[in-house]
Amino acid sequence: DIVIVDQNLSFLGAEVKGTTLIRAIFAAGYAGLACVRSANCTDADQSDYFRSGAHCAIDKDSQWPEVVQLLDTAYASNIAHRPTIDTVNTVSMESEPQLPGCVP
Repeated sequence: DIVIVDQNLSFLGAEVKGTTLIRAIFAAGYAGLACVRSANCTDADQSDYFRSGAHCAIDKDSQWPEVVQLLDTAYASNIAHRPTIDTVNTVSMESEPQLPGCVP
């Protein structure tokens, strides 16, 4: 499974952050790949995305071949490092993953 969210969302007039949604889906038990696609991809922005549990950040200006490569790499890494039931309670989402960030 792959979830890609924008960082700045509007639902029926309510502003919602993509990072808030990512935290919520992981808290609800989601174990797939989560990515933020945004026009804001500074180092500080990416740190915020990764702290939420996102596996990658995708710049909205990226070309699709670059996006596909980033998603492929992030997905493979997510599958390889997916926590087991024994380790799920010891995994911290506050640490930044060693994955590619925004595609230039």
